[in-house]
Amino acid sequence: MSQIAKFQADLDPNHKLFNYLRRSAPSWWHKILNYRLTATAKSGVYVDIRKDNTINVYYQGASLAKIEWHKGGVVATTHHKYLGIERCGKTVYYPCEEQLEILGQRECYLLRNAEASYTNKDGREELDAEKKCEKRLQGEVVCSSPGMYIDSEFAHRYQEDSRHTIRIDLVRVVDNTLQFVELKRIQDPRLLCKDVNVTPEIITQMEEYRRFLEANSESILDYYRGLIEIKRSLGLLLSDIDVDRLKICTMPRLEIHNLYRPTLKHFEARRRQRIERIESHLKAHNIDYCIK
Repeated sequence: MSQIAKFQADLDPNHKLFNYLRRSAPSWWHKILNYRLTATAKSGVYVDIRKDNTINVYYQGASLAKIEWHKGGVVATTHHKYLGIERCGKTVYYPCEEQLEILGQRECYLLRNAEASYTNKDGREELDAEKKCEKRLQGEVVCSSPGMYIDSEFAHRYQEDSRHTIRIDLVRVVDNTLQFVELKRIQDPRLLCKDVNVTPEIITQMEEYRRFLEANSESILDYYRGLIEIKRSLGLLLSDIDVDRLKICTMPRLEIHNLYRPTLKHFEARRRQRIERIESHLKAHNIDYCIK
């Protein structure tokens, strides 16, 4: 069996980007910080530190802007569609500091375009609430408890000789303990197979997460101690976390959101059966889960 990959992350608390934002941040950075404090869960913006010493600004789960140190200065860029630019073929990222300067104001189209082209594409959620995309759900979860969630999209190569990557949706701190959370919509096909004798994909996914976290618990814990300190120094984390006593839970948690809405009786029965089958698999494999 291939060896579990060693967790590696290039995160420097004294990187030029972080030091610059601490000392003399541009006004658009303060606009991001202020907007975070006034936004609701559904309209929320949140910010995560990345292990390549960059910063991602998210809106409803969409990566609204990437902030990095480039050629001696701070640069913020965004997807061309979020600026209202249509291109054929390759995705292009353009500077977006001007839009960040007016974040939250009526004339700012960055948020509207991100929602229209990604999180609520073609108004799918207005047409059918059950079609809410997982990324938008992720953003709502983070922004509903901003002091709890410290990271999103935790990604790393799973095995030393493979390109297979694990991606855990959220990282939070509860009772001074790191917890890793995977979000799923109840409709997600990975939760259940049509063939009752086949193990659902989610079981393999959660077991890979557990094995990786167990194999790298100490290095991951050290990484998040540093990340928490960076977020705190940038005004991105206000919760009371004792980094010296921080612990890690290596059992990932599966959080399933039941987006089903009332429907015809025969559909209701089939949906209840689906949920019962999902729970049966999760319990049989000792998966830590909840259905909301």
